[in-house]
Amino acid sequence: MKRLCLKLVLAMLFCTFLSVGNSEAQGLPDLSLWNSTNWKITTKSSGYYFPPDAVSNNGPSPDGRFNGSYSQWGRITSDIAGVFTINTYEKDTGGSCSLVDTLNLTYIAGSALGFIASYEIDLPDVYAAGLLYISGKLDKAGTAIQIGKIEPLGEYVMASEIVDPPGGDRIAYKVDLKGKKVSELGCTLLQ
Repeated sequence: MKRLCLKLVLAMLFCTFLSVGNSEAQGLPDLSLWNSTNWKITTKSSGYYFPPDAVSNNGPSPDGRFNGSYSQWGRITSDIAGVFTINTYEKDTGGSCSLVDTLNLTYIAGSALGFIASYEIDLPDVYAAGLLYISGKLDKAGTAIQIGKIEPLGEYVMASEIVDPPGGDRIAYKVDLKGKKVSELGCTLLQ
């Protein structure tokens, strides 16, 4: 009986090894369908300012609460090799798109029409990281993204050397970055 159980366990381990090997052997999906798609991006933030001595065990409570929300326009650059970048823009006084930031995403898992991606921003005074779920549906011809969404799975930011009131030495907050595919940007993108 013990030999039978041992053989069954070994057989299951062997089958598991084969299936895991096959799933990892799959390459990156073709993300080029997303290239040059336009987006309305909405970002909501909520967190706290902290004084310089807040890192001690008996430190004071936060200096103040931080809440913010803003909208921007976005254009995606993507290709077959798994590159997925979102350039975000604000509309300037002349109606042109002014580049605000570039968010480089790293594909984690999923298909070309529904996948999880991560990002990380590591600057001297700011660290941010997050996971996003990007999904879409093709048009009737099956050649272009017709409907698309960017949804947050978890995002946060930590920054230091804050000068905005109420000040404090540090700020920590969560971020909800959401996006909806649009047919046109709300500003003029100069080539």
